[in-house]
Amino acid sequence: PPAMSFVVEVLLLYAGLVTFALLHLLAQRSREEQSVASNSARVEAEIAGLQAEVQAQWAKAEGIKRQAENQAAMSERLLYENQSLKEQLRDLDRRSENLSFKKDD
Repeated sequence: PPAMSFVVEVLLLYAGLVTFALLHLLAQRSREEQSVASNSARVEAEIAGLQAEVQAQWAKAEGIKRQAENQAAMSERLLYENQSLKEQLRDLDRRSENLSFKKDD
């Protein structure tokens, strides 16, 4: 009967539309997954770059720390040497005074 044929055509048309919609949704989801994968790869690359930068900055900080320690040791050594030289100078001044005092006698 013609009514049955019409119903079948409507059902086939509806099935076609549903199939098209599903295919469209699957394609959109696939694009979104590719975008997420792309973003994930980009984020992972950024993280790797930041990790390398952190390691480089850490090494730089360690170098600065060693340099500061060396400068502190040098400063301490120079202060000690300065004190020693001052003491030697005082001793020389005392000897000089003693010699001049003895000359006056």
